[in-house]
Amino acid sequence: FQHLFFSKKRTPLLYGLLDEIIHIAKEYELYSMLVEHLRLKKIIISPKSSKKEFEKINKEMDYYWDCNRMVNKAEHYYYELIMLSEYSGKPDEEKYSSFFEKAIAELDEYYEQTKSPLIKYHKKFLELGFYQHRENYLKSRSVCLELLDVVNKNKSVYRRQRVGVVYDNLSRCELYLAFSMRLAEDATAHSLQALNNARQAQECFNLNSENYCIALEQEFYAVFYQKAEDRRQKATTTNNEQLTTTNGQLAIDIANKMLASATRKELGEFRYSKYNYLLANALFSERRFTEALHILSQSTALSTDKAGWETGVRILKIMTLIEMLKLDEASLAVHSLKRYFSRTDKETPIRARDKKILNLLLLAERKGFMFTMLNGNTDKYLHALAPSLKGERENISDSFFWEPFTHEVIPFHEWFAEKMKKSLISEPQRIRKREREKVISR
Repeated sequence: FQHLFFSKKRTPLLYGLLDEIIHIAKEYELYSMLVEHLRLKKIIISPKSSKKEFEKINKEMDYYWDCNRMVNKAEHYYYELIMLSEYSGKPDEEKYSSFFEKAIAELDEYYEQTKSPLIKYHKKFLELGFYQHRENYLKSRSVCLELLDVVNKNKSVYRRQRVGVVYDNLSRCELYLAFSMRLAEDATAHSLQALNNARQAQECFNLNSENYCIALEQEFYAVFYQKAEDRRQKATTTNNEQLTTTNGQLAIDIANKMLASATRKELGEFRYSKYNYLLANALFSERRFTEALHILSQSTALSTDKAGWETGVRILKIMTLIEMLKLDEASLAVHSLKRYFSRTDKETPIRARDKKILNLLLLAERKGFMFTMLNGNTDKYLHALAPSLKGERENISDSFFWEPFTHEVIPFHEWFAEKMKKSLISEPQRIRKREREKVISR
């Protein structure tokens, strides 16, 4: 087309190609290309067109240029959300709330003006993030399924890679639902679905790409937390090879695959460091403490997120030193963490849960890490960190709850309680247990 246009030969082929380009650009919402070719059409027809036709093209150009601006803004919000969630292990509640309120309202207005599937796609992603932020995981999954529908039914949105991104998010929704289930059977069902969705996502991406590694990361979480659930429930699943006691080694294999499936440059220093940290958690969970400590002792890009991922690295390193009975080093690391929190909290607030974790570590350190000798305040701190039914936690701040997909990969309260050889049964649950025992004894 460009060759014909600049040759000044106004053939029927030129006009046909131009109309086809304009039609395809509209269909696929390629607004920059669309405006440019509408401009060329205006140049071609202007000498012999009526003023009405000339103004019509001009109006179209203005409209689609505005569409281009709105689609670009929608895409900007999409990537801003990714950056908010990806590069901080500690969610900033105020920043998140402000972001969602502004961005979703703006994209609602844009969609009403344009009915653009691309804007709808980005808007639905913000809604997904909003409902996940509000811990409404059923609604999150529902939005994910709507997203899948938007991607598959619109030419302007459909990309195999986008299908993979939706499956990746669907996997995360299923895993959130698994964490919220009271019954082990329900949790396992959602974990299985999360694992399947993560693998469906991988099929949509090129091998050794960054997105492929992100889908592997989601598979890692599904396998890693299913292993933890199996251990808590003392149950194994005999009809699915992936959800047995081999999950620990499988999590290590997936973490290694994440690191090997793309170059360090392609992953970026932060994501590369994060994947090493996830590997350290998997090694710790399998009691391979020497290997975990080697990773945790290295200086990485996670240090840029002081109140998030760097805090997670420091706490896991203390846990590893304790498990290896390097108690002098553990003692020094605990006091180093205390000074680190004191410095960091002045610039970036340390989350309340991490401060409680430090309190527990200080109590343990004073007893020479003789965990069975701990009592009193230890129980109070520990049960504040332990998850239980919301109705039983009315007097405990949400800021103490454990959250998945943060820098605290291994729930600290479970590890600490195991060291104390104590149950995490809450007081209301103890009362109900005693009442049941009385009924049985009658």
